[in-house]
Formats: sequence, structure tokens, C-alpha cells
Amino acid sequence: MSVRRAVMLLGMFVGVALTVVYLRAEQARTVARTLALEARWVDLRRELWTVQTEVARLRAPEQIHERVQRFQAALVSPVEAIESRTAPHLAARTSGR
Repeated sequence: MSVRRAVMLLGMFVGVALTVVYLRAEQARTVARTLALEARWVDLRRELWTVQTEVARLRAPEQIHERVQRFQAALVSPVEAIESRTAPHLAARTSGR
């Protein structure tokens, strides 16, 4: 084997080794980003569950009455709200000619 072939072979081995090192480092960075995104996703799901339970708690009838008393608002049933609305007016009325 000549010196030229040995140098070329050594250069190819070095190139392959550097490529493997680069790919492993990139793989490690990608795994770290993936794990960070998964952790963020878990945090967002936990926050969503917290908000959903808070909304459910605030919709509970006891909480509605408590808030009405706290804000001194009038509690109006849906039937009364519908009956208190005025009759709709038509945009264009026909005259009685």
C-alpha cells in the first residue's frame, strides 16, 4: 500500500468519524428539544385541566348564587328574560292601503 492510499484511507476514516460525531450531537440536540416540547405540552394540558375545573366550579349552582349575592346582582330566570324582551319590529311595514 502506498503512502498516498494510506493518507486517503485515513482521510476517509476521519471524515466518517467527524460525520458520525456531528450526527450524534444533532440527535442529542433534537432529543433535548423534543423532551422540552413534551414537557411544555404536559404543562399546557395541566393548565387546561385547571381552567376546565375552575369553569365547572364557577358554573355550579351554589357558586352562581354566591356570586349574585357578592355582586348584588338581580337573579333573573331565563323565562323572565325571554318574556321581558320587546316584540321584534319589522324593518319595513306595509301600509294599510
